[in-house]
Amino acid sequence: MCYRINICRKLIDTNRSIPIITALSEKKWFALAASAFFGLLILYHFETAAYETINVPVVVFCLFGASTITTFLLEACIEKRFLHRKELLSMVMAIIGPSLIFIEGDLSEQSTIGMLNAILSGMGYGTFLVLSKKLNIGTGLVTLFGLLLFGVIYLAFPFISSDSIHITLESLYYLVLLALLPTLCGFWATTKALTLIKSQSVQLIELTEPIFAIILSFIFLGQLSTTVEIFGGGCIILAIILHEYLPLKNVNVQTPTAIE
Repeated sequence: MCYRINICRKLIDTNRSIPIITALSEKKWFALAASAFFGLLILYHFETAAYETINVPVVVFCLFGASTITTFLLEACIEKRFLHRKELLSMVMAIIGPSLIFIEGDLSEQSTIGMLNAILSGMGYGTFLVLSKKLNIGTGLVTLFGLLLFGVIYLAFPFISSDSIHITLESLYYLVLLALLPTLCGFWATTKALTLIKSQSVQLIELTEPIFAIILSFIFLGQLSTTVEIFGGGCIILAIILHEYLPLKNVNVQTPTAIE
């Protein structure tokens, strides 16, 4: 009897939550749609394309570098200000990192296209970070549901337009893992972490991604990174660490008064 009562209560709570989800979706549909366009379509489409021609660490390094530069530039443009000293230093290091990776490569047509795709994916992710904060999309399962809903709609177009679509049971297994681990769990863990610790700490902890990319790509794919590529990735990580820890000095700018 108590079990049935608990089920009825859960059904009632679910029915009550549907209007809340609908109201939030109607209120923030544009913000969710715009954020999902850059954070899901641009990021995942070009990142996946980059993995076809270059190895995993290079994709991650280029993505982080382009994301850092995009974030700094967009935030400065939106706030109508010049870049701070630590932002300039971080941008310089973020440019040096992908440059070293680019010089180290064989500069073939495939590698160039792959690095371009990785940079475009980083630009999409950087734009997503700025838009999600500027448009105040919020956090939680409702926001996650809205982002993934628009993401599925966006990504359906390049999926359908692809030349060959062959989904086997084995590939379906890996697709489910990709959907659960890096996408669903990744977005949920990031939004949940933002409610518990500072955003700067979340961003700094996420810098472990290139390190895990190097380790996992070596273990499962047998991909080796050269010394120059590792140094270039270190420059990108240093760029974000400088941005997080370098103190920001407040500079008071005196505007000239009009001469009467």
